[in-house]
Amino acid sequence: MTRASVVDTHAHYWQPSATEIVNLAATDKPIDPAAFGKLMDSAGVSRLLQVTRYFDADDYSLAGAAAHPDRFKVLGKFERSMLDNPASLAGWSARAGIVGLRVFTLPTEPALFASEADAFWTAAENLRLPVSIYAPGFTDGFRKVAAAHPGLPIVLDHAGTNVFAQTPVSARFDEWDAVLALADLPNIFVKASALPEATRETFPYPQAQERLLDLCATFGPQRVMWGSNYTPAASAGTYEQLAEFARLAVSPLAESEQLEVLSGTAGRFFGVTRWIQGD
Repeated sequence: MTRASVVDTHAHYWQPSATEIVNLAATDKPIDPAAFGKLMDSAGVSRLLQVTRYFDADDYSLAGAAAHPDRFKVLGKFERSMLDNPASLAGWSARAGIVGLRVFTLPTEPALFASEADAFWTAAENLRLPVSIYAPGFTDGFRKVAAAHPGLPIVLDHAGTNVFAQTPVSARFDEWDAVLALADLPNIFVKASALPEATRETFPYPQAQERLLDLCATFGPQRVMWGSNYTPAASAGTYEQLAEFARLAVSPLAESEQLEVLSGTAGRFFGVTRWIQGD
């Protein structure tokens, strides 16, 4: 198989923000959409889903997608107000460039998995709005939401690993078995993103490759997608190394299964297959 073109389902172009409220790693540096596009060209990444960081607004993400519509689409940011006004999701998701909702709060908002959020999840389900969620420690909450809303497409960011800087490597996969057990719910997918960060290895990240194959064996390649988590993942390696990791990790699979993880799953889950194919 020749070098496959890849879709990155989880990355961040961004600019410094006056509202920034966390201490970022020294390697996590701002990058604009045009510069990110050059990294993609070098790494053989054809399309990218921009994830708005939780302390930013969607404006910059959407501007990048508007300027480079053939390269970027956006997973827009969850706002706490959506729980109080679920009807707002329809207009929110209709914005040009938006292909899904990224749910992440720090600390995790327990209300997301309480009865008070049911109207929110129902609204998302009725819209068939793809939800990309990161909430380490709330795997049981994922299960309850997915089971109660079988028409809601959910993808677990970073395969449910805990990649917060303060989390020791020994604890980063504490929920791994619980995440794998979610495979019995057909509306749950997984992003094999940030795995090199979680294992704290150097390229070619052999343990992270094993973890990705574990996901494929459990969920099936048709429910696994790759994401870089760059720029935070710059602590683990270059963008080109992270993309090559994806290719190496899936190389034991059949060619059709490799293509699922590298692009096909993302196309179906987010409804962007034609965009990925350049149609």
